[in-house]
Amino acid sequence: MKFETSNCIALSVPDRREAVRVYTKTLGFAAAKEGSNWTEIQSGALTIYIVEEKESTVCFDMLVEDVPAARVYLESAGFTQVSLSAKETFMQDPFGYVFCLTPKTNQPEAPPL
Repeated sequence: MKFETSNCIALSVPDRREAVRVYTKTLGFAAAKEGSNWTEIQSGALTIYIVEEKESTVCFDMLVEDVPAARVYLESAGFTQVSLSAKETFMQDPFGYVFCLTPKTNQPEAPPL
């Protein structure tokens, strides 16, 4: 089973507007897109998604060829599935970090650095 990370990371924060202000005004990153509870920030090599949630967490994208097979494999290695969204598969590693299993074929080509 092969796993790759994407260039995306999601940061969940209780106050999205304040987080966006910090990342754009203080660090100089650019707000690119916005949804009902998230804002995409362009920071160079990483695309950061600021997501409004009650608790501050970090979530990485893990690119895989077969999401169901990757879920089964990770569960056998001590990961647990967490319910964050009905549309996506999230797995928590034994250390508490969360990964979104994302089909590799859904990923756009990474922009040049």
